[in-house]
Amino acid sequence: MTASFNGSMASFIIPIVTGTLSAIGSFVILNIILQSTSKLGTPHHRIMALMSAFDIIASICMVLSTLPMPSDTAFRNGRPMWGNRTTCQIQGFLIVLGISGGAFLYSCLAWYMVCKITFRMDDYKIGRKIEPYIMIVAIALALSGTIFFLEQDLINASSFNSFCSVAP
Repeated sequence: MTASFNGSMASFIIPIVTGTLSAIGSFVILNIILQSTSKLGTPHHRIMALMSAFDIIASICMVLSTLPMPSDTAFRNGRPMWGNRTTCQIQGFLIVLGISGGAFLYSCLAWYMVCKITFRMDDYKIGRKIEPYIMIVAIALALSGTIFFLEQDLINASSFNSFCSVAP
């Protein structure tokens, strides 16, 4: 008989540890940015700060692990599940929003670097002509995708995740 990771106590504890470390790392990045002389005065700092904020949202929700999952879930397997459908959907919504927001903002960071290195644009020009548009698109895509999953009832508990996320 083989042991299954899904449903084990390790699958409950690992997201708590990794989520905590990720949130601490993002808080450190935010702290470094906010203590710098330019603070949020550069496009690079604004993108990194927003990426960190999205990561903090997702990480804190992952720290909750299986706790927000509905207590009547069939695949409980001894993991603590004290939530209901609403708490699960809130957790899943914030995790998907945080992960997708971070991913889209990573692409904003890539475009920032393309403008800076390839096109030799200065921060002022990037901040006025490029950054507003790429940030709006990134946040709109993250929000619209997450809202779509929620409206289609695709944010649920699953047997293969230790937190609520996109699952049938």
